[in-house]
Amino acid sequence: MKTSKKIILFVAGIIIVSLVIYVVILRNTVQSVRLKTGVKHDYQAVSVDNFEKLNFSSPMIVRIKQGKECKVEYTAEEDSILKPMYENINGTLYFKVDSTENETSMHVRITMPSLLTIRATRGTEIQLENFQADSLSVILENGCVFKGKNNSLKRVSFKTSGDASLELTSTF
Repeated sequence: MKTSKKIILFVAGIIIVSLVIYVVILRNTVQSVRLKTGVKHDYQAVSVDNFEKLNFSSPMIVRIKQGKECKVEYTAEEDSILKPMYENINGTLYFKVDSTENETSMHVRITMPSLLTIRATRGTEIQLENFQADSLSVILENGCVFKGKNNSLKRVSFKTSGDASLELTSTF
């Protein structure tokens, strides 16, 4: 084998080894960050009946995803005095926080098969990802934020009042 081919193989080998080392370090870093985030938010599951509508009347951060069963999980920061209250009335899940302070340290994760209506007031931040539905009505009031990403919604209606914000990405 010629010397030039040996040099090229040697350089290619060094590049491949460097790439493997970089990927391993990146993987370990991402896993450690995910573990720290998971420890920060220790979610507690809540037992609820089936629902298709959501009503949030307190400031909180909500993530909604599609799944086979209705499931609600929540968490608050360790030093928080928040006491979440939820109630399912005729297919509408009412969720509020018993607090006089206007803080957003309450995090809620919701999994549900279908979604018809979202109503939010007082600074709730809602993130809806990878959801498929025929129609959806979103009502936002007083500083609420709605973020939709990679959703397949055939008909969507928005009603906003106050300082509401909409952020839609990759909607079909």
